[in-house]
Amino acid sequence: MRVSRWLVPALLILLVVVVGCTPASAPAGNNGDLPRTISPQDAQSRLQNDENVVLLDVRTPGEWANDGRSPDAILIPLDELESRAQSELNPDDTIIVICRSGNRSQIAAEQLRQMGFSHVTEVEGGMRNWVAQGLPIECDVATCGLQ
Repeated sequence: MRVSRWLVPALLILLVVVVGCTPASAPAGNNGDLPRTISPQDAQSRLQNDENVVLLDVRTPGEWANDGRSPDAILIPLDELESRAQSELNPDDTIIVICRSGNRSQIAAEQLRQMGFSHVTEVEGGMRNWVAQGLPIECDVATCGLQ
């Protein structure tokens, strides 16, 4: 009898502990339908149609200046992302990350997610794919574009 009398309170306490330690689900919003990667065309469309979208270029300043960039992009090099993201990016915005080919953007997107940015995606194929698709670029030198 004694075991059954303590079983119910013990189970209730266990339930409270388990529920209390479970993390809350991600906030609702555009995160539910945001894929991990998007095409350059989809990125360009989102930039044109939504003011709460940021195209984050994580390449080096040299690549940014010489290889071409989207006119809508902002530059935060990957090695500066941790120190600058919280002060320069809005966690409520959709952040589309781009680099040269997609490798650094994958690392940057994961870093942003770990910092609490929940609306993050990457451009498939990076700037190489952006240029190959004929999307607009600008640069600081006479011969512009990825080689």
